[in-house]
Amino acid sequence: MSIPNPLEIIDQATYDFVREWMALGDASHDFQHILRVYNQAMIILNAEQQLHPKRGYDTRLIAYATFLHDIGDRKYFPHKRPIDASDPEFQYYALLVKHDLQYTEATNVVFHALRARDLDVKWAEDVQMVCNCVSYSYENSNPDEVGKAMKMHPELAIVQDADRLDAIGAIGIARVFAYTGAKSKTRGLNGTLQHFDEKLLKIVDKTKTETGRKMAWERTEKLKTFLRWWREEIGDGSS
Repeated sequence: MSIPNPLEIIDQATYDFVREWMALGDASHDFQHILRVYNQAMIILNAEQQLHPKRGYDTRLIAYATFLHDIGDRKYFPHKRPIDASDPEFQYYALLVKHDLQYTEATNVVFHALRARDLDVKWAEDVQMVCNCVSYSYENSNPDEVGKAMKMHPELAIVQDADRLDAIGAIGIARVFAYTGAKSKTRGLNGTLQHFDEKLLKIVDKTKTETGRKMAWERTEKLKTFLRWWREEIGDGSS
């Protein structure tokens, strides 16, 4: 299939804002992550439309949500107003100020960013709702709320699956070590492996679409292979 250029769907200002924001992150959460999630979502969307031709999906909603889903990520969003340039949150806050979004919260920054571009209120609310419900940990803590959002916006299933697929397989392995190196250096290599059991190996059971589940199963097998190689190299014979 031919994946549409994102700029055929989303506006240039949103594209540029996301690229600026993600440029401040580490390699696990950069603009390439956004592009991969967008591409994956378009692949899943195409496959699901073929499997279920009577289902209606809003391609534009999927495109905007994939691009904006990490803008409110609490691991990176500034929770105060730093004035010292050495503060890790300073650059994020400065970017919010640049776009007149300094008074927003993580849960409504997408809404206000879209409204600043004069996009429809209801549309901005819908994109914000989907973005707020993408997170794996958020779904674990708020399953009922995410379930309600999924019924209102079936596109959420596609965005979730696309984002979570990027957390597993070869790319997922690279990302988890990149994140540890940037954000949790004290955890070390062995500590990072705990994240496989805590989350990564469970993602396949959290997928929502038939297409996403099949792809997640294939990528999960790669995680298991990596863990087997790891244990062989450190002399741990456990299976």
